[in-house]
Amino acid sequence: MTMLEERVSSIEGAYDHLATKADVQELRGEIQTSTAELRGELNTATERLQGEIESSKQELRAEFISELRASEIRVIKWVSGMMVGTALGIVTATAALLRLFLQ
Repeated sequence: MTMLEERVSSIEGAYDHLATKADVQELRGEIQTSTAELRGELNTATERLQGEIESSKQELRAEFISELRASEIRVIKWVSGMMVGTALGIVTATAALLRLFLQ
C-alpha cells in the first residue's frame, strides 16, 4: 500500500504550483485595479494633449493672421507704387509727346 500512497502524494505534490480559485479572483481584482488606473492615466494624458494641441492651434492661427496682414501690406505697397509709377510714366510720355508735336 505504501506504493499507492507514495504515488498519490507525488501526484498531489505535483499540483501544488497550480492556482486556486482564490488566486484567480485576487489576480482578477489586481487586473481590474490596474486597468482602472491605466484608464485614468490615459484620460489625463489625452486631456493634457488636447489642451496642448488647442493652444498650439491658437498660436499658429495668430501667427498666420499676422503673416497674412504683413503680406497684404506688402502687396498694397507694391500695387500703389506701380500705379504711381505708371501714372508718372503716362504724364511724362504725354508731356514729351505734347512738347514734340507743339514745337
